[in-house]
This record gives sequence, C-alpha cells and structure tokens, in this order.
Amino acid sequence: MPTAVPYPQGPLGRRRSIGVSILLAIVTLFIYSLVWVYKTHNEIKRHSGIGVGGVIGLVIFIVVAPVTYFVIPSEVRQMYEAAGRQSPVRGIYGLWILLPIIGNIIWFVQVQGALNRYWEWRGAPPPGTPQPAQPYATAPPPAPSAPPPPPPPPPPAHP
Repeated sequence: MPTAVPYPQGPLGRRRSIGVSILLAIVTLFIYSLVWVYKTHNEIKRHSGIGVGGVIGLVIFIVVAPVTYFVIPSEVRQMYEAAGRQSPVRGIYGLWILLPIIGNIIWFVQVQGALNRYWEWRGAPPPGTPQPAQPYATAPPPAPSAPPPPPPPPPPAHP
C-alpha cells in the first residue's frame, strides 16, 4: 500500500446516486454526461490538485470521448493513492467501453462507486443531501486605520 503523500485538500466532491445519474443521462439524451464529466474532473482537481480540471476534461470528452474513459479512473486512482489508500479503479478500466452499452454502465458504476466511497471516507454527505457551502478564499481583513491626525494648532493670539 502506498504511503500517504501530502497534497492540497480543497473542497470535497459530491457523492452521486449511480441510478439517478444513469437515469438523468438517458432522459437528457446524454447531455447530463457532459455535466457529469465536467463536475467530476473539476471536483477531483479542486480537492486534490490532481488531473486536468473541469474545462479541459470537458473539451477532451467532446473532442476525443474515448480518452475520458481512461483519464477519469486514472485521476481517481491518483487521488486515492495520494491519500495513502488503494484505489478500486485504474485507467485500464477504460477498456469497458469496448462492450457497447453494458460496458459503459459497468464503467460508470465502477468509477462513480469509487468516487462515492472516496468522498464518503473524506466526510461528504450522502447523495441527495444539499452540500454545505464551501468557504471561498477572501481578502485579508483591512489593516487597522492610522489614528486621526492631531487637530491643527490654534491661531496665534493678537494683542
């Protein structure tokens, strides 16, 4: 088992219901798949600093979709290993897409299941639970203001 290596730990990703996600993909004629790919890449990148991030991941999916089936499980694996845990998925899982329809379902169940277990281990709420607001970096508080200048001296007295 790999040793834990410190890495950035940003906001947690969302645990997603596998069944609801598959249903949303079908009902939306797979537009939800674009959303899922973007969010998954983005959450991994924001949490761990690992991976290509949401925008690049989405572009890869749109331009060369099969690559995504190898990249996402590879990023999940790296995230697990950076946290000192053994990953249940690997990049090679992308080969599931060679089996039409059922292969995609098996791939999704494996990958989203691994993500759900990781987010659960890190403390993310169950699927369907509203996510708590994530704190955003804010500007430091303003420096204390300087004391007000002393009042001007009184005018000279005239005899």
